[in-house]
Amino acid sequence: MVRNRIIGILMIVGLVVFSLTSLMAWGEVEKKGGLTPPSVVIRNPFQPPPAVTKRLLRAKRANVLLSPLQKYDVESFVLTGVVDDMAMVVSPDGATYIIRKGTQIGKYGEEVVGVYRDRVAIKRGNKVIYLAFPKD
Repeated sequence: MVRNRIIGILMIVGLVVFSLTSLMAWGEVEKKGGLTPPSVVIRNPFQPPPAVTKRLLRAKRANVLLSPLQKYDVESFVLTGVVDDMAMVVSPDGATYIIRKGTQIGKYGEEVVGVYRDRVAIKRGNKVIYLAFPKD
């Protein structure tokens, strides 16, 4: 037991001596005009890595489509059903989507601003477009 403590203390002392000598060696290299010690970057663990952030910013600047609902014009969707505050629409390729207030839809950044029992209100800039049930 005493032996284990002595070994532990010797290991700690060895690490301290090693780190001090390596720091001194870097100081000598700096004086000679050579390499500089590597910088330590402390990253915030609650933020995405810089590569992910850069990719998202590039996608935003390039106006990359973020969802399948943003592939088509708003007028090309067909309203097929409304339940409470949700609506079901069918895209031109036949896929069915559930939308509600706040959903981004359309190529030009439109947003659903209201779901009514017979239509859906979609805001495009300052204009409101209504998507209604098809007339048979």
